[in-house]
Amino acid sequence: MLRKSGETGFSLLEVLVVAALSIIVTAIAVPNALNALDAYRVRSSVESIYSQIGLARMRAVGDFAHSRLVCSTSTNSCHIEVQKEGGSYQQEGGDVYLNHGVSFGYGSASSGAGNQSGNSPTQDLTIYFNSRGMPIDTNTPPGFVSDYVLYVQSSVYAHYYAIGISGNGKPSIYRYDTSSWTTEVN
Repeated sequence: MLRKSGETGFSLLEVLVVAALSIIVTAIAVPNALNALDAYRVRSSVESIYSQIGLARMRAVGDFAHSRLVCSTSTNSCHIEVQKEGGSYQQEGGDVYLNHGVSFGYGSASSGAGNQSGNSPTQDLTIYFNSRGMPIDTNTPPGFVSDYVLYVQSSVYAHYYAIGISGNGKPSIYRYDTSSWTTEVN
């Protein structure tokens, strides 16, 4: 538009162009930001469980007793229990909850992570440790286990993680990339 001398400001057309560009940039950025936030929530939940596994191992060794990490799909939480005299388990500490939009599961993953590699994934919601911090099963006498894997997934986007426990009790974190698991923390 032609302006008279001394007039300042933006024309309606200039304001509409800037508003349209702002809407386009926002439409592109918001889905990417939501995806990144979802990935952060899943990863944060996995790291919390990873820490709980380490703590369960330390409790077993520190108390010279069996311990276990017990996870619940109904409450999306985990807690540590330590075996007391007489064989019963007692919860120690509080529950650790998964973040909003995160649950236990392996989604569309067709093969297992860690020591379950090459097999169908099997969710292990209770992980047992002996008094030396080694993963064991619940048989009598207990045997050593090398394929405990706990799977965590996003309920919004396709983010899948697994925490595998090796035969020596060391946990590792795996991420699923559309067709295979890659090690993130070993």
